[in-house]
Amino acid sequence: MRTFAISSLLVLAVAAGAARAEDVDPEPQSGASTLRPEPQSGASTLRKLKGTWNSVRMISSGVERNYNTVSYTFDGENGTQTLGKGKVNRQVTLKADKKRKDYVEISVQNSTLKYKYFYKIEKGELYLTLDRSNDPKAKPDFSGTSTPVTIYAQEKK
Repeated sequence: MRTFAISSLLVLAVAAGAARAEDVDPEPQSGASTLRPEPQSGASTLRKLKGTWNSVRMISSGVERNYNTVSYTFDGENGTQTLGKGKVNRQVTLKADKKRKDYVEISVQNSTLKYKYFYKIEKGELYLTLDRSNDPKAKPDFSGTSTPVTIYAQEKK
């Protein structure tokens, strides 16, 4: 019985260590430890997305084309969505998923509009594709065959 209890504690300690390993901040602030645990708010994701992102291309039905009618400006959890080359500005809220590092929710303030996106940043470009499923284990498809993918370039400061 004593061996079972010790084994159970060891398994729990290893599981807790593995869970903490996923929360490591990939971009620590200067002077910070490289193994700083990630706050539960998804702050690392919010830092990665900070700035202005302008749409440049879209992949739809597997075909890539120019697309430059949407931009987002993110600063932490707050942001602005600009549609139609500045004709419509909407305030948005950005929420990073605590359990999934590749998942964000963008809500339009003063509205019921909520968009769930898979995202990735590759070669300095932000790829967003809608998650239309209710499956918490759904995987992103950045090919543009199942759902359109919008590609954004970050505006230089």
